[in-house]
Amino acid sequence: MGSIINWIVPREEKFFEMLSRQATINVEGGNEFKRFIDNYNSINPTQRAELLKKIDSIKDREKELSRKIITDINTTFITPIDKEDIHQLTVLLSDVIRLVYKTTKRLIIFKVDKTDSFIEKQAEIVVRIINKVNEQFSELMKMKNLERFHSEIHQLENDGDTVYQNALFNLFNTRKDAVEIIKYKEIYELLEKIVDKCKSITNVVENIVVKHG
Repeated sequence: MGSIINWIVPREEKFFEMLSRQATINVEGGNEFKRFIDNYNSINPTQRAELLKKIDSIKDREKELSRKIITDINTTFITPIDKEDIHQLTVLLSDVIRLVYKTTKRLIIFKVDKTDSFIEKQAEIVVRIINKVNEQFSELMKMKNLERFHSEIHQLENDGDTVYQNALFNLFNTRKDAVEIIKYKEIYELLEKIVDKCKSITNVVENIVVKHG
C-alpha cells in the first residue's frame, strides 16, 4: 500500500539535499571559528569583531534555510523520512552554528586575554566533528555505510569529554582569579555543548537508519 501511495504522490527527496546544505553551512561556520581561535592571540579586537561578523552572516544563512525546511515540512504530504526526524535534525543543526557564534561572541564580550591549549584542542575537535556530521549527511539519502560515521563521531565526542574534564581540572587547580575562572569555564562548556549537539545529530541519524533499514 505504501509503495502505491508513493507512486501516486512521490516523496519529496529535497529534504535530504536541504539538510545536507545545512550541514555544509555549519562546516563553513566551523572553519571560520577555527580561524578565529587559531589567530585569536595575535589579532586585535577589530579583527576579532570582523571574524565574528563572518560567523554571524553564516549563521543567518543557516537560519533562513532551517526556516524553509520547517515551512516545507508543514506543506509536504509525503516526506522521505518522518517529519519529526527532519524537524529534529534541522533544529539540532541550527543549534550547532548558533553555539559556534555564541562561543565566538562570548570570547569577545568577556575580553578573554588569551585562548589556552584546552580551548584550542576543543576547537579542533569541534571542527572535526562538524565535518564528520557533514560527511554523514552526504550519505544519508542512500541509507548505507552510515555506521562508521556514528562510531567516529562518538569517538570524537569521547575525546571532547576528556579535553573538557582536563580543562576544568586545570582551571580550578591553577587559576586564582574568580572572574577568570567564570569566563574560561563558560567557554569550555559552550565548546562541549557543540560537540554534544553533533553527537545528538548522529543519534537521530542512527534511529532513522534503524527505522528505514
